[in-house]
Amino acid sequence: MTRNIFTNFIMALAVVLFAGSAMAAVMPVGFSSYSPVGVSDALRIDPNNALVYDPAGDDQSGNYNFTSLGFGGSIVLNFANPIINGAGADLQVFETSWGGGTDNWAAYPETAEVWAFQGNYSGQAYGDPGWVRLGYAQQDGSFDFDGLITGTSAILVRDVSRDFGFTGSGDGFDLDGVVANYATPLPAGIWLLGGGLIGLIGLRHRRRG
Repeated sequence: MTRNIFTNFIMALAVVLFAGSAMAAVMPVGFSSYSPVGVSDALRIDPNNALVYDPAGDDQSGNYNFTSLGFGGSIVLNFANPIINGAGADLQVFETSWGGGTDNWAAYPETAEVWAFQGNYSGQAYGDPGWVRLGYAQQDGSFDFDGLITGTSAILVRDVSRDFGFTGSGDGFDLDGVVANYATPLPAGIWLLGGGLIGLIGLRHRRRG
């Protein structure tokens, strides 16, 4: 009797925890590293501009609302809660060819590698095996976590424009913003606790068998 009460309690708690994986478009809340390369304009190297994306905003003129990486530069963006795998695209990265009058990639092949950290991110640098490449943003890009990672709280965006034939001058990939399409409103620690509870239920069932 006591065992059944315990199992029912654990299952109910797990359902409450995992009910939080609803669709919710979220943006990063901070950055843990920013390494621009060769960007001379101080207005272009404010990493806070990469934390907010306004789809209705003018990305060709007006106030600078983007963060330049420079050729070979990078930034790591952090989310308050885990962003997770859902149906279709899970992450969107937006770029601006500021002042060019067009976001045509053929004319301005500004490109970035996009990586996600699988596991507990605590400042691991690019090159750590925990980083999983999601693909390339050729100016803008959409990425599906399916088959790559289950979720993450850290995204790395790294300019590789020179590798894609960008021979002109400029400031490389100008990051306009990042939007995650799916996120849990629960803190990462609680999300992990929920996974542990499910495992505990399975263990108890195996012991009973």
